[in-house]
Amino acid sequence: MGQPDSALADLKNALKLNPNNAIVYNNIGYIFYENGDFNNADKYYNIALSKDSLLLITYINRGLLRQVQNLNKDAIADYEIALRLKPGNTDVLNNLGLLYKAVGNNNKALLAFKEITELDPSNALAWFNIARIRAINGEKQMAISALSQSFRFDHALKKQVKHYNEFEVLKDDKDFQKLIK
Repeated sequence: MGQPDSALADLKNALKLNPNNAIVYNNIGYIFYENGDFNNADKYYNIALSKDSLLLITYINRGLLRQVQNLNKDAIADYEIALRLKPGNTDVLNNLGLLYKAVGNNNKALLAFKEITELDPSNALAWFNIARIRAINGEKQMAISALSQSFRFDHALKKQVKHYNEFEVLKDDKDFQKLIK
């Protein structure tokens, strides 16, 4: 971000003109978030939502903030509201899927990633995450099939497999070995 102090001053001046502008409060919160001041970021996101409880971007931003703070249940709640406001948002679905996985709700994680592939069948990352969940669930062939789809759309993801311990259960599978070469 360019000059946060200058941008912050401009936004605070904008509030003097219209103290009920939820977008301005959201943007101030985002500046604080980007500068690592999570308390003020949360404060301004909450003010933004008090001004406009349907402000999608603020639910997403606050969800990201809470995700970074490992406040997973709160982040999930924000992302679920964001999805009610804009169903089918694949970025939100991805974040939600990752959070569901983090809290051990693999069924909901799988549903989120599958919804992404229904909306965007060539979303390699969603297929990759489906493969991770399938591997965790012991569904080896389904994991390999999802990985194959993932690599079909982004060959570079093959290099990522070694960084995910979920795929350890597949290491002796001939089809898996053939796929990752």
